[in-house]
Amino acid sequence: MQIMPNRMDRGFIKYQAEFEQKALDVLRSGWYILGNEVEQFEKEWHWSKFWGWAVT
Repeated sequence: MQIMPNRMDRGFIKYQAEFEQKALDVLRSGWYILGNEVEQFEKEWHWSKFWGWAVT
């Protein structure tokens, strides 16, 4: 059996619809930098660092 560690297509295919929808949301918002998505990510990242759990 061959293990392919850099095989990222399986993860992408699993979440493809979610990734594409989020990309469209960002593009349609007009805020590519410092928009609502970045602000939400920063809040979640801050609390994950504070409490020591990963955001999934």
